[in-house]
Amino acid sequence: MDINNDGSSPASSGGLTDSAQDQVQVKGLRGFIQQHETRLEVAFFVGGFIFDILLLGSPDQWFGILQQVVYLTVIAALIHYEMLYRLRKWRPGRWTRKVWEWRNLVLHFSLGSL
Repeated sequence: MDINNDGSSPASSGGLTDSAQDQVQVKGLRGFIQQHETRLEVAFFVGGFIFDILLLGSPDQWFGILQQVVYLTVIAALIHYEMLYRLRKWRPGRWTRKVWEWRNLVLHFSLGSL
């Protein structure tokens, strides 16, 4: 009888190897995100709004102004690359491909923080 590293038998894990289980978990997370995309975008928008309420003080503080500039820069960059992506003039590179999957959630969080 075969035993996995964690002491369970292959039958109890569906006969999947560790890397196959990792891929199933990743597909599960991506599937969850795709299934609940609209709810997650709303949640990230509201989360950004709450984050802004909790961390920002007076509107004329330099930290608050700098934070808004950073958010606007991130939003402008995301919209710019989204347009290039849709026009097929730009494709995410090796590093940006990992981040690119999260662009809508980052965009909604940043918009909520304004």
